[in-house]
Amino acid sequence: MALELNAEWISSPPVAAATVMVLRDAPDGLQVLMVRRHPNSPVLGGSWVFPGGKVGADDAAFPPDWCDVPADAMRAALADAELPLDMARALHVAAIRETLEECGLLIGGAGIGMGLNNSADTLAGFAAALRAGRPIQALLDGERLALATSSLVPWSRWITPLRPSVTNKRFDTRFFVTQLPNDQQALADAHEVTEVRWTTPAHALTRYWARDIDLAPPQIMTLQQLARFDSAHAALQWGRGRQPATVLPESFDLNGQRVLCYPGDPRHSIAQPAWVGPTRLTFVDGRFEPANGLSGLLPSA
Repeated sequence: MALELNAEWISSPPVAAATVMVLRDAPDGLQVLMVRRHPNSPVLGGSWVFPGGKVGADDAAFPPDWCDVPADAMRAALADAELPLDMARALHVAAIRETLEECGLLIGGAGIGMGLNNSADTLAGFAAALRAGRPIQALLDGERLALATSSLVPWSRWITPLRPSVTNKRFDTRFFVTQLPNDQQALADAHEVTEVRWTTPAHALTRYWARDIDLAPPQIMTLQQLARFDSAHAALQWGRGRQPATVLPESFDLNGQRVLCYPGDPRHSIAQPAWVGPTRLTFVDGRFEPANGLSGLLPSA
C-alpha cells in the first residue's frame, strides 16, 4: 500500500504522543519490535511502526509515587526544561501503556515491590482491559506498582511540520528506546495492531526498499540510526550518553516532487546534523526515498 501525499497546511498545535523502540539481541544481531497498524487506521494505516500513541488524560493523572523516578528526573532525561512536570511523567506513562495495550509487553518487567505474574495471559488481560477503557492506574491499584519509567531512554523528538506529508494530523512525539523485559512475548492486539515482528533494522529497511512493507519517514530515519548498533546495550548506552535530538522536518517541492529535509541538510534551518546518514527524503512513486537508495540508509561495511 503506497503512502498518500498530503497537500494540506495544518495550523492546529501538535498532539503529544510517545513511541517506543523495544530492542533485543538475537543471533543475527540487534532486533527491534515493529507493529503493523490496522489498514483502517486513520493514521498510517497498514504501515509498520513502533508501538506508541497519543498521551491521554489518564496518563497525566497517573499517581507520581507509582513511578520509580520523580518527574523532574524524567524531564531532565528528555532535555526539555520548559516541559511541565506532569507532561514529562505523562509521556513516560503513555509509552508504557501503549506498549502494553498494543503488544502485551510491560516495560521494565513486573515493576518495583510487587509479585506480579509476568505471564502472557496476565499481561494480555491487562492489555484487553486498557483497550476496554480502563486507566492503567486502576489496573495496578491493588498492587501498588511503581512503573519502571527508568527503563525508558529518550531517543529523539519528532514534531510534525505545518505541512504534514503522510497524514493530515500533527504530533509532537517522543521516541524512547528500551530492552525487551525478561520472559515476555509480544502479541498483536488485533485491534490497532494486526501483526508484530522482530526484525533487524537493516532487514526492515531492505524490505522497505523492496516494497514489501510501508514505512513513514520517522521510522525510516530511526531504523537507519539503529542499524549502526550491534547490540541492545550499545544502543541504550548511546542514548543515555546524549540529549535526544529534536527533529522538525522542513519540506519543499523540487522538480514537482516533495522533499523532506532534516537538520544538517543545506535547505534546513538547523545546520547541525541530528544523525549520521541522509538528511533528506524525496517522495517517489508513493513513498519517501533517500538520494543514494538503500545504500544510503545502511552502515558501510
